[in-house]
Amino acid sequence: MSRLFFALWPDDTTRKSIEQFAESMNNIRGKKVQAANFHITLSFPGEVEASRIDSLLRAAGGVRGQGFELVLDKLDYFYRSRIMYMGCSHIPGQLKQLVCNLEEKLAGCGYVPEKRPYTPHVTLARKYSQPAHPRGVINIAWPVKNFSLVESRSGAGSVRYHVLQSWPLRARLQPLP
Repeated sequence: MSRLFFALWPDDTTRKSIEQFAESMNNIRGKKVQAANFHITLSFPGEVEASRIDSLLRAAGGVRGQGFELVLDKLDYFYRSRIMYMGCSHIPGQLKQLVCNLEEKLAGCGYVPEKRPYTPHVTLARKYSQPAHPRGVINIAWPVKNFSLVESRSGAGSVRYHVLQSWPLRARLQPLP
């Protein structure tokens, strides 16, 4: 069994910007997420048998979407799961459509999507114990050009994410001068 999820995987520049912001938050009381693991989950199939991975790959290969810019401009906290995260105050239509298209294709593999509203976010810390709401000024522009199937691998007290495959999104149309 493999623990799998579909995600937006940041390019090096975006990852570095997120990391620099996270490092500036020196008062984080919780387990900080390693920069190598920063991502935004699109869909979470969870524990998947090896024999079913090919069907997920085929389904994802049928997803069509357009690239977009995602602006990370908010710091927030999921109270129930005690996660501090970086998110966006505006969810681009292309991201909503990508998630919808992906879940539609995955439904053909027997995957049942979550019923909770989709909240795109980059987890910065888990087991966050600071009672006050996190604060910080953020404005990170993330050029989203693809999405990935990622495997979560546990070992030696840590979790590492490994990209199994990525699929490109159509280039954004540039406005005429």
